Amino acid sequence: MPHPIDPIPKKQTVKHSKPYSWSCISYRNDYCELPTAQQSIDNLFKSRRTHYPAKSLPPMLAMSLIRETCRYRFLSHNMVEKRAKTATVSAGALQTISVMLLSKQNPPLLYNRETDKCFLLSVLNPKELSRAINVISNAAEGASGDYLLFVADKAKINSFYDSSNTLIFRDCGALLQNLSLHASALGYAFVPLGPLGQDALNAIDDSKDRLMAVGTALIGLQN
Repeated sequence: MPHPIDPIPKKQTVKHSKPYSWSCISYRNDYCELPTAQQSIDNLFKSRRTHYPAKSLPPMLAMSLIRETCRYRFLSHNMVEKRAKTATVSAGALQTISVMLLSKQNPPLLYNRETDKCFLLSVLNPKELSRAINVISNAAEGASGDYLLFVADKAKINSFYDSSNTLIFRDCGALLQNLSLHASALGYAFVPLGPLGQDALNAIDDSKDRLMAVGTALIGLQN
């Protein structure tokens, strides 16, 4: 396997792409109030374990957890570049990774930072999406719960960097770890999984030139 190419900041930023326009059925913003973590960060680090869930979280509770980890907390005054601060480190403060909730029973849900809303996405190929979710489920050994799909906007990061793939996967790993710690702090189960989830993304949205699936995870309630 060839060694990854180092990312290179562009000397002159190309025209920044507009936020990706997802095809959605409707949206929701009826977020839940999350419980307060009952342990210190030191105890969280000591006690954190990977627990497989016993059942799914209510969808908007899961989306509320995602929102709290992903939402904009500070926006740059220079909004041409759309640099922003969230709870998670990100290359160039670009925040190019979005999180989608996949369920075998419900339409895909996506947290959209630009609007602070939860999009109910339309699906290009429901049969293929069901098949792709089953593949992800196999990686979780058929455990209960729902699945998170991490999606990178390549156009956004490629406006600022050449050879950006290592940055994309680094950012996904940082976000995945933050969601894992956040879920653990609230007593929820969170399991990082091996599949990247590209087949699931292709079944939902056909924008291979711009979007890339970069990771999956399982989330739910513990016993």
